[in-house]
Amino acid sequence: MSGPKVTVYSLTEEELAALREQYLQEQREQLRRQELLAHWDDLKKELVGTKCQLTEVGESIIDGNDWLNERDFMEKVNASQQKLDKLLEKLNDSLMPEDNDILEEALLNIKTEQEHIRAEIPALQDESYRLRKQLEKVLDEEITGLFEVRERKKTDPGEEIRTESMEKSIAKLLELQANSCLPPSCRRAVDQAISRMKMANSNHQLKSFCTIELPTVIKTCVSFLDEWEAYGKEYQKLCIEYRLAKERNGEQDSMEMVAFGREAIPKLKALIHQEEEQALAEAQKAYVEQAVGEVMQEMGYDVLGMRDVTKRSGKHFVSRLFSYGEDTAINVTYADDGQISMELGKTDLGDRIPTDTETNYLENQMLHFCDKFKDMEKRLADKGVLVGKRIALSPPTADYAQIINTQDYKIIASEKEHRERKIISARSLRVDE
Repeated sequence: MSGPKVTVYSLTEEELAALREQYLQEQREQLRRQELLAHWDDLKKELVGTKCQLTEVGESIIDGNDWLNERDFMEKVNASQQKLDKLLEKLNDSLMPEDNDILEEALLNIKTEQEHIRAEIPALQDESYRLRKQLEKVLDEEITGLFEVRERKKTDPGEEIRTESMEKSIAKLLELQANSCLPPSCRRAVDQAISRMKMANSNHQLKSFCTIELPTVIKTCVSFLDEWEAYGKEYQKLCIEYRLAKERNGEQDSMEMVAFGREAIPKLKALIHQEEEQALAEAQKAYVEQAVGEVMQEMGYDVLGMRDVTKRSGKHFVSRLFSYGEDTAINVTYADDGQISMELGKTDLGDRIPTDTETNYLENQMLHFCDKFKDMEKRLADKGVLVGKRIALSPPTADYAQIINTQDYKIIASEKEHRERKIISARSLRVDE
């Protein structure tokens, strides 16, 4: 029973459920972080926009410097701008902590302060208007024409008369050009349509263009936008979720590109589920490895060393060497497929075959480990780790006696060794005294 043991351990339903909930909670927090960062970007744009509004208000009476006493007014404008500058600083500082609750509260406070500043703008605009009217009276000239819409150019006698239908089609095309939701293919079609429209207009063929070519472009784009209105938000959310899941699994370079469309939603959900299952499988292996390590140390077996090996075949495994007795150790190997093997051996600083005396000694050590192994699995069960599949449970025979070359491992000094070194050091100091 205490020869090499190869086992695949599994978790209880309760532990699996806890791991899944932990994964989903982390996933929710990551998605929440992305949403907060998007809110952060929007808020920064709003603050910059509000500052531009204040700048325009201040500049609206700049021509009246020599005729008006607008010092109080400009002080109010500058005061509001300074508040916005401080808010922008607070906004930049809000990203420092990685805590979502802290960031959310900071954004809420900044948003509230921004609304207070924006509430000051209408009064400043009214005062600006009053000062402009005052300047108008002082200069005795009408400046309101500066704010009127420029006159349209006179129609070229040779230009086609645009019908209401043509005007609507052209307006729709220009509206599509400004729509940020359009994909590159639709955007290219819109840009090409605008170029052809200009050419058709110069050749007095605008009516033909609006009747034949333009409807197809508009129909394609509108069809996409209708679908985007129905599925766009969910598609964007799932794309972020998929990217985050890939990053958590360390596979961001192998992301599958999923083009937008109604069929993209179930495909993304399937890809996310696949990543979740992979992450949970890795989490389960990590939990089992941690539990085995904890149980071994609880039983008094300190970690002596570790190694990480990838064979030419591509098979990868990690090993942990635990002390067992004065000169023996248990080598626990974790394979990528979930198999965990345990082998007992005598430690040495090289590879060799054990002597007959060592073989007998190791056989007795294996027998001694029988009850210990049962106790170990009982302790693992208490942590929610059960035997899922038993691959091998070899008997304690001389055939399995082996020497473990500790030079193959990265050696870690145990707590016991640390204590012994401290005792030796203290004794040497007393001798020196």
